Amino acid sequence: MFPEDRTLWVSQWRVRTTRPGTDGRFTILGLPSGTYRIAAVTDIGPEETRDLALLEELAAASIVFTLGDGEKKVQDLRLAGGT
Repeated sequence: MFPEDRTLWVSQWRVRTTRPGTDGRFTILGLPSGTYRIAAVTDIGPEETRDLALLEELAAASIVFTLGDGEKKVQDLRLAGGT
């Protein structure tokens, strides 16, 4: 997950990765309000989120959503090529 605003891509506070929990859900807590992009990938490490070219590539395949103060959102995602 990363901000829609490309100038914020350098902020590790706003760029996040996560792994699924035992229930198969991905949870990200503590994001500031704003407009974000979310994408599902099979393998990416936190250090790779600093690669602006990778984020640019992910932006093309991501979903945009807005998160308000204190708001919780649920977003279903599919991996490309998945069934």
